[in-house]
Amino acid sequence: MASARCLSGGDVRGALAETDAEVLAGEVRSLSDDAAKAVRAMFASYACDEFDQPITDLVDLGLLAAE
Repeated sequence: MASARCLSGGDVRGALAETDAEVLAGEVRSLSDDAAKAVRAMFASYACDEFDQPITDLVDLGLLAAE
């Protein structure tokens, strides 16, 4: 969310300080398609030592549909 807020002139520090995943997930859900695409375009890659955990986290937060 810090990246999204940076692109829109929002409160980046507030996003970085937020520790409530549900609050951040709600903000992510409210992004327009264009805003989400702009944020994704900022990143070349994402690394994690586990494949399943990030997916599980996204499903649990309602940001990715469970299969």
